[in-house]
Amino acid sequence: MVSVALFAPAATQAAVAPPIAPNANSVELFMSNPTCENYFSFKIDSTPTNGTTSNGVIVISNATNTSFDWAFHADYLHVYDMAAVIVKGGTDSLIYYYTDEADDSDTNLQSPINTGGNQADISHVEFCFDEKAGTEPTPTPVVTPTPTPSGDVDGETGTPAPSDGGVEGATGTPGVTLPPTDTLGAAGTASTGESWRLIVLAMAGLLAAALLLTPARAKARSDRRR
Repeated sequence: MVSVALFAPAATQAAVAPPIAPNANSVELFMSNPTCENYFSFKIDSTPTNGTTSNGVIVISNATNTSFDWAFHADYLHVYDMAAVIVKGGTDSLIYYYTDEADDSDTNLQSPINTGGNQADISHVEFCFDEKAGTEPTPTPVVTPTPTPSGDVDGETGTPAPSDGGVEGATGTPGVTLPPTDTLGAAGTASTGESWRLIVLAMAGLLAAALLLTPARAKARSDRRR
């Protein structure tokens, strides 16, 4: 792997031994503000906080004012290779170098120790990385929900017909219209009234005939007596 090209205007300070993160191949202390050159870079202009960086490439964890852990996001493990991480605190900077392509994370990166012997708060962090050969960022998979069948056939909406040989339910029963009850009553009443009328007329006829025949018989009897 090509060495990291960094801009460092001041000489390296060797008076205080810097801490070494477990996966860093080496650490260098600068009495200056170095920056990345000839690499992709991402800079956090403040004390790091836990979470994924705004570019989505790096995940920060266990962050404090003076230390933090870093790791490539899972989507970029096989895409980028870390070259160096610059940690600035006070007037000095620590540069953590990574020459192994398998170094995709590290822990306990710390800020420099100032001249008073205290660890300075982190003022900013810069990550220097390049692409691994023949790789591209892994796209985030998009899950498309499968539509729920609605029983629609050729634009018609309805309940699907049973597929197990069952008989579909009848959609309607033919209706039989019964005559109104008042009509039946009226017809029955009319028939009864006509019968009584005929009976009364017949009786009246008989009574009239009887009346007509009675005087004739009485007159005939009186004539015989004479």
